[in-house]
Amino acid sequence: MTQVLVYLDNIMVFGKTLEEREENCKTEGVQGPFEYAAKLHIPNILAKFQVQILRLEHMNCYLLECTTGEAEAMNHTTVVEFILLGLTSNRHLEILLFVVLLIVFLFILFGNLTVITITLVDCQLQTPMYFFLRNFSLLEICFTSTFMPRTLYSLLMSRKGISLPSCFMQLLLLYCFGSSTYFHLALMSLDRYMAICHPLHYATIMNSKRCVQLVLCCWAVGLLILFPPTVMIVLLPFCGPNLINHFYCDMAPLLQLSCTDTHLIELLVFFAAIIIVLGTLSVSVVSYGCIIATIMRIPSSSSQKKAFSTCSAHLIVVVIFYSASIIRYVRPSQRGGRDFDKNISFLYSVVTQLFNPYIYALRNKQVREALRDVKNSRKKNTKNPRQPIKRFQSAKLKVEIPIFHH
Repeated sequence: MTQVLVYLDNIMVFGKTLEEREENCKTEGVQGPFEYAAKLHIPNILAKFQVQILRLEHMNCYLLECTTGEAEAMNHTTVVEFILLGLTSNRHLEILLFVVLLIVFLFILFGNLTVITITLVDCQLQTPMYFFLRNFSLLEICFTSTFMPRTLYSLLMSRKGISLPSCFMQLLLLYCFGSSTYFHLALMSLDRYMAICHPLHYATIMNSKRCVQLVLCCWAVGLLILFPPTVMIVLLPFCGPNLINHFYCDMAPLLQLSCTDTHLIELLVFFAAIIIVLGTLSVSVVSYGCIIATIMRIPSSSSQKKAFSTCSAHLIVVVIFYSASIIRYVRPSQRGGRDFDKNISFLYSVVTQLFNPYIYALRNKQVREALRDVKNSRKKNTKNPRQPIKRFQSAKLKVEIPIFHH
């Protein structure tokens, strides 16, 4: 049907060109194509052509009206996969980036798995602070694993195609885990505020039940806020080009590739970004502001320096993460696939994920001591394999005796 329409359009253009040529020749006093045809005694070929042009115009309009629904249905199923352009098109740089990102990904997994393991094993780290850090590390593993294996595969094999279901699933998981990350950061800053500024009420407020409820709320709120616009993007028709200037399926390039009006989705994403990014940022800023004010009242200068060194490292990560997120998402127009957006996304999705476990947990004195104890216990276990069993039994008795007396 499309080929018929194109054929009719070509005939109409040719006919109208002949008519225009005939009129120009009459004004110039020159013999036109229709007069020349009449002299050659072939009026049935061109003389009747003028009448047929009007019929072709009506026929073309009729076919266009009849095939509107069919054309839209064809357009909805035109794109079967997207092409992720990635970080570079140079093959040598792709191999280099593969090696670098593989090392970064392994460091992210190692750091976060270390935090999860050590906070589960060590009895001294069973506090709300480390409970939140453990969940934050789990969230970072989930977030990074949604796009990093696919990016590494694309860099190594130079295969940039991704199917529509895989792309939409990646988009949904990225925004679910990403939005939960903001709420977890705000929750950890609020936890530090309660521990430093209200130490007497900290144990009663941050009990185990409330900590579990807060973590579940972070996951649920992050999913509920971004789920509607993400589903709306999944339902959009894609009938044009399928090139995504990104290394994962992001919202902005998908909106750019859509065939329909996306202003409502852009507005929803904009308001969601204000609530998630600016809302959690305000909680973190107020919490760290109160923490700094409390630290300034500490009489010991050495304690002040120690506290400021810890808070400064946290603030650096917060500033990098939130500044990149504000530049990327807190803007009215969400359409586009610029290189700048891709670089900003790389900053907050890879760089900050690499430093988070080492700044929030592994620089902590208690965590380092717990790791040192695990290392020393392994050395002793290799020398005397029966000793850890006795030590475990005695430690178990020390824990169980007070519970028995209560």
